[in-house]
Amino acid sequence: MAIPSPSPRSPASGALLSLDRLTLETTAGPLIRELTFSLPPRRHLAVVGRNGGGKSTLLAVIAARLLGRPRPDWVRVGGRIDHPRDVSIALLPQNPAPPDIV
Repeated sequence: MAIPSPSPRSPASGALLSLDRLTLETTAGPLIRELTFSLPPRRHLAVVGRNGGGKSTLLAVIAARLLGRPRPDWVRVGGRIDHPRDVSIALLPQNPAPPDIV
């Protein structure tokens, strides 16, 4: 499967998060194909789907991009993720690692 390039249009103005033709695929095959949306300020977003559908992978890829970290190495990413630089983000994993207690 070919990973698409983002469309030439600019990201949505004023959006806290914009995805443009985001595609995620693993060696097992595609998880998400050409997802495009914008999240305006003061709005909420729910990510729902079947088990193994790519929800956690989508959030991990978005969080990695927004936090300036490398994406998970087991997923190929195509498309564009845009956000204002002054926006904070946090990702709370479903099964967080316990804190180090000294």
